[in-house]
Amino acid sequence: MSTDLNMEYQEVKFGEIAKHISKRIEPSETTLEIYVGLEHLDPDSLKITRHGVPSDVAGQKLLVKKGQIIFGKRRAYQRKIAVADWDCICSAHAMVLEAIPGKILPEFLPFFMQSNQFMERAVEISEGSLSPTIKWKVLEIQKFKLPTIENQKTILKGLEGIEKVSNASKENAKSCLVYLQRLVDYFTTYDRQETLPEGWTRKKLKSICSANAGKLTLEDTDRIKYIDISAVSFPGRLENTQDFILSDAPGRARRQVFKNNVLISNVRPNHRATLLINSDEDNLVASTGFTVLSCDNAKLSKLIFYFTLSKKMGHILSLLAVGTSFPAVTSEDILIQEITIPNDLSLAIKILDKAYDLYLQYESQTHFYLDLKKSYLAKI
Repeated sequence: MSTDLNMEYQEVKFGEIAKHISKRIEPSETTLEIYVGLEHLDPDSLKITRHGVPSDVAGQKLLVKKGQIIFGKRRAYQRKIAVADWDCICSAHAMVLEAIPGKILPEFLPFFMQSNQFMERAVEISEGSLSPTIKWKVLEIQKFKLPTIENQKTILKGLEGIEKVSNASKENAKSCLVYLQRLVDYFTTYDRQETLPEGWTRKKLKSICSANAGKLTLEDTDRIKYIDISAVSFPGRLENTQDFILSDAPGRARRQVFKNNVLISNVRPNHRATLLINSDEDNLVASTGFTVLSCDNAKLSKLIFYFTLSKKMGHILSLLAVGTSFPAVTSEDILIQEITIPNDLSLAIKILDKAYDLYLQYESQTHFYLDLKKSYLAKI
């Protein structure tokens, strides 16, 4: 058969192109040094960038050989699929798979499993409500449209090229983030050393800024852009805003924010979900789950934002947090934190901004390559 992409396809059962490997092993009995849990897998990424060790876990796990595929069969909507770079053990909530040559190129299988065609079916056949899980006996009989071997070669060439530059971009972003963290901790906490260089000072935040001082001046009929806690993540990322008429917005949409305000999530402070407002828009409204810091000095506001990214800030607020399911701090907990202010504030901000911009550049590249990869996968 063919499509408007002028590509030939074959219909196959998944069990004809993939073999299920189910070799169980006790973590305490293995000589292998790497354990991969579902928490170590990143959505839409075939590369495993972090892992644990067998002594971290108990109970039977699965044996994985280098080159085999680890597929998160629980909560398949998380799109967790990766290729093992080493022999290891993995979570029993995964499936270990390897390609059956003939109708599919072995290198093509993990990419095929990232396609919407496969993932949508995986979610569809999952069983259970709290932790929907896929059974192999159900997956193996599912029929899919698969490009012919020749077309697989064409698509694979593009996908492998994208994967290579994408992984390089991710590594660059990771290195930039490590560098940024080092600079943040130096300029805003002086690496927690007690004695400061000449001209440097330490001040409590409440002596240089105010919290939640802005009043909501908008009318119920005004359109707003709402910033929810879930939309903000480390380091200073805003995923999206939600458009509402103020009267229809969530009840927690009560903190109007302005340019140079710093938002700090009171909930789970260890996540360091903070944000610097760079927009001049006057209809931005944040959740009451944020503490909003205001400062008259724009450069000082930036330094405060970078301070919220520091390890010290995250650590101390985590210790002050109260609650189990949703540990939280108060605005007063935040205001009593001490920030280090360098003698040359302008120079410090210039250095921090350059490091942050470089990180954002590589992050943007990574997202570009991910979108490009999705366009290739759409052909499958």
